[in-house]
Amino acid sequence: MKAAPARPAPRRGTPSSWLTLDPAGEGLAVEDFLTMRLAAVSATLHRRVTRAYLEDSGLSLPEWRMLTLLDRHGPVSARRVALFSGMDEAQISRALAQLIARGLAARDGAGKAVALTEAGRTQFQALLPVARRAQAHLLAGLTLAERRALGSALGKLALLAERFAADGEEAAA
Repeated sequence: MKAAPARPAPRRGTPSSWLTLDPAGEGLAVEDFLTMRLAAVSATLHRRVTRAYLEDSGLSLPEWRMLTLLDRHGPVSARRVALFSGMDEAQISRALAQLIARGLAARDGAGKAVALTEAGRTQFQALLPVARRAQAHLLAGLTLAERRALGSALGKLALLAERFAADGEEAAA
């Protein structure tokens, strides 16, 4: 039986291809794609940080995200959740169905909007301080200048992504 190839070590820092960027993307290795790097970091953070405080609650990551959105915006329709969450409608539907089945959320009389139940609000409020501490711990690992730069870069990337989606590839140039 053949051994699986060794996984490359996680990359740290800025790839040199980002610093000498060709407009056509020549020289960008797939692992240097911004989307790949962000997805990898996001997956690692979810796996190592978020899951740690969700394990005892029995909530999945999509369910936790739905709890946070319903606490902040509820009662709200699933379609509206899709607009401001970045989650796809199938993921939203599954998470809502689970929360409703567990008695943590409920649909309104018309069946359109979903809101947290008292049990859902209680569970959210119990997890929120733990989640905040974990997130603060991550941010504290960055200097103030790095936090500013990261916030600015993420904001700009969100705008570029919106323009890209609305206007096509030229908007990102």
